[in-house]
Amino acid sequence: MTYAWFALLIVFLVAYGILGDWGPMKKAEARAKAGNPVPEAFVKEQLVSNVQAKRKLSFKANIMNFAFPMILLIVSTVYFEIDLLRGALLTCFVTVVVHWIQGILSFETQVEAITPYMTIVIFPAVIFAVMAFLTFATS
Repeated sequence: MTYAWFALLIVFLVAYGILGDWGPMKKAEARAKAGNPVPEAFVKEQLVSNVQAKRKLSFKANIMNFAFPMILLIVSTVYFEIDLLRGALLTCFVTVVVHWIQGILSFETQVEAITPYMTIVIFPAVIFAVMAFLTFATS
């Protein structure tokens, strides 16, 4: 658990300028300040946005769409007696419905995006791999 708190602290220290950039980020920041935010190795086609959203939302709505699924995942996992698979399934279902109701993405677009990962083999494997990584990183 110490790693997660330390990582969060580092993010805020860098964001507020208390701790300077280092490594590749230092080079990227220097390049951006010199007026060239895009690395030379990038091809222009890589920078084209492929957003399929049907409408734009306010900043507050975007923050809610970011935070709500994470909070729902935590709450539903605890509700289902720490069963992450059930919590993740409920969170996916509710998030699809919320985005459909808001008119951000059509139901078909969301189902097409999720379907490759919802097989009986892949979904539990992805959940297992993510939780193994989190357990390793935070213990």
